[in-house]
Amino acid sequence: MDILYVNTVIQWISNDAKKQNKFERILWICNAREHLYVIDVMGNSFPIRRHYSDVQDAVRENRATLINYTTEKELIVSDQLDKDRLNERDEKWKAIKEIIMDEPDIFIPKYRGILVGQVMSKYGLSRPAVDKYLKDYWKAGKNINGLINNYFNCGNKGKTKRATESMAKRGRPRKITELEPDKVGINVTDDVYKKFMIAKEKYYEGEKLSISASYNKMIRTLFVKEFREENGEEVPIIPDRSELPLEDTFYYHIRRAQQLNPFASLEGRHGERNFNLNIRPKTGSSTKTAYGPGARFQIDATIADVNLRSDYRRSLIIGKPVVYTILDVFSHFIAGLYVGLEGPSYLGAMMAIYNMGIPKIPFCAKFGVHIKEEQWPCHHFPSQFTADRGELLSKNNRNMNNGLNIDIEYAAPFRADWKPIVESYFNVLNKGLIHRLPGADSLKIKKRGEKDKRLDSALTLPEFTALMINKVILHNNSKYIEDYPLDEDMVRAGVRPVPLELWNWGIKKHGGLRHYEEDVLKRNLLPRDKFAEITDRGIIFQGVPYTCDRAEREGWFLKNKVKFYEKKKVQVAYDPRFTSKIFIILNDGREFEECTLIDQEHLVNNEEGNRAWEDYLHIKEVIDIERELHKDKELQEQIKFDYKVANQVELSEMLTEESDEGLSDRQLVKGTRSNRLAEKERNREHEHFFQEAVEVQGKNSEDEQEFINRTAKEFMESIEMINDAKSATNQVSTKSPVSPRLMALQKAQAGRKA
Repeated sequence: MDILYVNTVIQWISNDAKKQNKFERILWICNAREHLYVIDVMGNSFPIRRHYSDVQDAVRENRATLINYTTEKELIVSDQLDKDRLNERDEKWKAIKEIIMDEPDIFIPKYRGILVGQVMSKYGLSRPAVDKYLKDYWKAGKNINGLINNYFNCGNKGKTKRATESMAKRGRPRKITELEPDKVGINVTDDVYKKFMIAKEKYYEGEKLSISASYNKMIRTLFVKEFREENGEEVPIIPDRSELPLEDTFYYHIRRAQQLNPFASLEGRHGERNFNLNIRPKTGSSTKTAYGPGARFQIDATIADVNLRSDYRRSLIIGKPVVYTILDVFSHFIAGLYVGLEGPSYLGAMMAIYNMGIPKIPFCAKFGVHIKEEQWPCHHFPSQFTADRGELLSKNNRNMNNGLNIDIEYAAPFRADWKPIVESYFNVLNKGLIHRLPGADSLKIKKRGEKDKRLDSALTLPEFTALMINKVILHNNSKYIEDYPLDEDMVRAGVRPVPLELWNWGIKKHGGLRHYEEDVLKRNLLPRDKFAEITDRGIIFQGVPYTCDRAEREGWFLKNKVKFYEKKKVQVAYDPRFTSKIFIILNDGREFEECTLIDQEHLVNNEEGNRAWEDYLHIKEVIDIERELHKDKELQEQIKFDYKVANQVELSEMLTEESDEGLSDRQLVKGTRSNRLAEKERNREHEHFFQEAVEVQGKNSEDEQEFINRTAKEFMESIEMINDAKSATNQVSTKSPVSPRLMALQKAQAGRKA
């Protein structure tokens, strides 16, 4: 810039890093632009003369630069000053206003001395006072407010001056001082103030105690000087009250510390999460971050404060459901919904996202709610999601990012305020529906003897889902959004701040939504976090057998001859809503092999042929519970059976040992075949269907009869041989007495037969 002006500030750049740059304000420029007068705004000197061309050359050569510089006094608004300060300013102005107009003589020392002398004699002022008035006026850019006293620089604003032990007691005297002058109290020294801040951080903010409770705990922990024994116990002894700070003093310093740093104090007192959600300043609008429908969706989950019953057995209470909601930031339109028992997890989020991308008429009809297309016209995907760092921060969402081209923005931990629209809807949901239902948890603390709210539950999961769908329809079609930032185009088009109207208008104006076929959604959204096992019974997934054409064609189920990989497990993509089919992922995800149920009458199928996995798992859980309950009876009967077996085996072994005594192994195994035939003949006598005796020989052929006779003869010879051996043994040794255990077992056996 070649042209200089009055009041322009020149910053002279010093080559010495240790020296500060000088700032000079231009006060006067001669008409011929040959010279000018400047004053150092940071110093205390009078104006000096400089050549106009020298300043220009310095600016061109970057030895100086022209800057915008404003002093504090220039920013003062006269209307905000009290009368005393205005009167002080006006008195100073009255003294110098005549001589400051005499330019450039007022800048020349020999003429300035004459003019200042006139003011001194006329108004009775000292020379230093008049010189200060002139300098203040010129430094402030020839502004009359430059004559105002710098009271705002007095008192070391923002800093507290601590007292010392030697100082007199500050503040109002205590009433006790009138009676006992020695008890004047103590000052808040650095040591006392440090204890105040410790109590503030540990007790008031850390333990969430009240001011009074924090003060009491501070006194008993930080001001105790000795302990005494009373009644066998050690008790703390505090000094006299005149040697302690008062609770009012503690309160004053706590509040003052909060005022100096209100954000840190409130965050420490209420916690970061609660501060960000409920206390932080609610400036700005999340709605303005989206240019139209589909620019940004917000997704979040909550556990509904209502207990539900089982749809298959109402006597079973299944607890609280999970509700996932997806809202469009621009229109506050609910684009997707999931109500179930999954989550908060990727499975629940996936269900909500899938619901967002499909037509809503079949979905609503499944729960007995019949709507028109224009009531919920959303089967689209956005450009960006805002979600928690939880269910969508997983490997499952990679396919959604890549296949569906959706950018996911993750909210910081404990920053629910990053998703204010969907978070606020949960509050509306609780007040408008959930807290009115039977089995809803009350916000009040349960009193002793009060009935358990879970026992009041009456709704099943499908019934609650139907109510949620109706609530969504009500919100989308009728909710008037207070404080919605309507722009001029919306007002001109007569658009009301109702989600459906904003949605329809935004689509016409911006059109940022995308649609995908259902098959594409399945491939990119179906969870792939589970594996199926290939066995000879089929492809087993969650205990349910499946098959596919490829498995049967390639012989996957051949026992010990599995041709599909070396391992017998394969990754599966499945739809949690249906159990009728699953998909095996092949060739690094490029192929999906559809698998169907082997047993179409399996428990996983209902009347329509499809049952949700959560329903099947719930039924399976019921069966598992009943099995566990039956385990006691089964174990008891098994113990009885094992006891009978053990007794019978012991009895038989002892009888056998007695009968085999004195016989060799060869003698025992000889004639096994003839023994079997003889035993069979004896069994036939009581195994036939008729009570009267039947002649067995008449029914056998001649060859069979000859074989039987020969075998019987051999059997009799074996018996005679055994008897001879026993007789020979008895001649050598006497027979051992019968075992008492054997007698007891025989008696017990006889009692059971009787």
